[in-house]
Amino acid sequence: MKMTMEEKHVRFIWYVLDKIKGELLLNTDQSNLISYNLFLYPQPNGWDKPNSVIEQKILDMLIKWKAIKITKKAEPFQVGVEEKTGNPQSAGSTYFFQVNTITFEKYYAKYKRLLEQYEKANYEGNTLFFHDNGEIEYINESGKKYRTKLKNNTNNYNLLKYLAYNPRRVYSIQELAKHLKDVRSDVESSDDDRRVRDTIKGIKEKLRYKENSLFESNNGFGLQCNVVIKK
Repeated sequence: MKMTMEEKHVRFIWYVLDKIKGELLLNTDQSNLISYNLFLYPQPNGWDKPNSVIEQKILDMLIKWKAIKITKKAEPFQVGVEEKTGNPQSAGSTYFFQVNTITFEKYYAKYKRLLEQYEKANYEGNTLFFHDNGEIEYINESGKKYRTKLKNNTNNYNLLKYLAYNPRRVYSIQELAKHLKDVRSDVESSDDDRRVRDTIKGIKEKLRYKENSLFESNNGFGLQCNVVIKK
């Protein structure tokens, strides 16, 4: 399965968060104290599972976010022995954490929502990923991807941002024109219709997109697709 680096990042963080959640559910004394096994051998096998180095970095990140707190020094573990090689069947380190449930649940809900958005995009298509830094990705119904980056505070960026934050609605030319930059004083005409249509055309050209499923046009324009906002 082909994924962007950002989708991998989301899936890997979710893997760790869900693993911690599983340990919390096994905790019957309401102490929020858990043990967490990080396997060094064998390495996790799966396109949506981080290796031990990345998993450790995510744990460090959760500590920095104050979602978990180390309560005592990690302990090495080893399970079984392979007859032919004498190597352990599995080995790694057990970490001991106290979970800050309020902060943890905030991140758990956030990454669950992001994962669901990616799942929806991957299986349904017709989804626009809008990053506030100007990175844009659109996946059409058949799964084809279009990518570009728009410069901040340009007409292309400003108009698409407005539509992305307000999807599935058609806005009049006059309303959309309010989100374009002011016309230069040396320009005699400020034809809103032409300016908006030229901006929509410019966005499509940046994406190298020539189809019709992204924008809806009906006495105005709107996005007729799913939208994922990325801060």
